[in-house]
Amino acid sequence: MATVQDEDPYFTRRENLDVSRLLSFAQPGQAPSTAAHFRRDRPDLGITAPNLRDDALMAVVNLRPREGSELWCDERHIAATPVGIGDLRMFDQRRSWVANLQLPFETVNFFIPLSAFESLADELRAPRLDDDAPFARGAPVHDEVMLHLARSLGPAFDNPRELSALYAEHVFAAIRLRLACVHAGLTPGVDRQRGALATWQVARAKAMLLDDLQRNLSLTELAAGCGLSASYFARGFKRATGLPPHRWLLAQRVRRARSLLETTALSLAEVALDCGFADQSHLTRVFSQSLGVAPGAWRRLRRH
Repeated sequence: MATVQDEDPYFTRRENLDVSRLLSFAQPGQAPSTAAHFRRDRPDLGITAPNLRDDALMAVVNLRPREGSELWCDERHIAATPVGIGDLRMFDQRRSWVANLQLPFETVNFFIPLSAFESLADELRAPRLDDDAPFARGAPVHDEVMLHLARSLGPAFDNPRELSALYAEHVFAAIRLRLACVHAGLTPGVDRQRGALATWQVARAKAMLLDDLQRNLSLTELAAGCGLSASYFARGFKRATGLPPHRWLLAQRVRRARSLLETTALSLAEVALDCGFADQSHLTRVFSQSLGVAPGAWRRLRRH
């Protein structure tokens, strides 16, 4: 389940920032993963408060070029390094980190529990990462994929009611996989690289999604219905259908909306509710992006 948190960030007070938005996603039985959008347009924030030590990784995607900031890791000084748009820095939260933020900045920060990487390694039948994994050094590295994933959460930060559990789980799963496999060298076992689903598993997943378009199924529930782990199911479903589960579901909701608009007199708000959209504005945005025309205009065109 995804939730928006309204609280002070870990390193300063909210009033010191121009933007501070936190989005948390928790799977049953697992510690939550969090995405945070931070922006400050003024200089001289100064020395930050240290993080609370935790068994987690913080991955910071930079959205604004700047000269960088001095860092201290467990009181050891690290010189400032320039960072560009799409540069990624990763911080082991079991250590104490402090920064001297003298310049304006904008970042999306992902907080991933280390237990999530252990579960991923087990799912991929790969050796678990050791305690000194190379992705937790704090040095910047450019990563266009992480930049895309960070930006993909923009609509969720703006309209959290529209964030489905399916999409949130998809994004956080992609982030875990990217960090572990690209930045820490995790290698899937040979039998997990094929990623194919059986015909009955594809049919079962589609039936679960279409059974009730208003229901907000999670990736974990879909995978369990097919007897698979979430990450393996997501890869297999995309390979079978050409789309990740959340996008396939959106396409079916649009398809259902088209039918209702053409064959019923339901209002746009009623169509949105019947098809599983958060509200009429959500329906309008997704429908327009998919078909290039707003649902009201599409209805008028089909009836002439």
